Amino acid sequence: MKLTTHNVEQAGRGYALYELARRGYVVQFTDSRFPEEDLLVVSPDGFHFGIDVKAQRTKNFWRMRKPSVSEQFFYFLTYIDAENGSPDIYILPSLEMNRLWHEYKTRMVSNGAKEDNIWGVNWATPKPFKDNWSCLPK
Repeated sequence: MKLTTHNVEQAGRGYALYELARRGYVVQFTDSRFPEEDLLVVSPDGFHFGIDVKAQRTKNFWRMRKPSVSEQFFYFLTYIDAENGSPDIYILPSLEMNRLWHEYKTRMVSNGAKEDNIWGVNWATPKPFKDNWSCLPK
């Protein structure tokens, strides 16, 4: 099956929901009333938080708007490898995602990039956060 951008986004959200539910979290997909959160989550201990899921099928730049920062917000960067099976999930607290995003933007602007570009982080930047489930509320 050929994955389109839309399939990949939906697969990333579904896989994140599945992995969270498997770990005892209560998870709900959101709709357009929640422009930043793809998933609303309640931890096993009752802590409420949101997740923005970014998914892609190529080892490419992770594009995103300026990250929201809150102790109740996380980013899941999900790589869907249709050829080799199971997706990779990189899990970052919003504060960490914000730091990485700003570091990249600062570096690129100092090298002459335009300030109003759409920013994000390089493909390999989130690798230390692979399967970082321990950063989520218990």
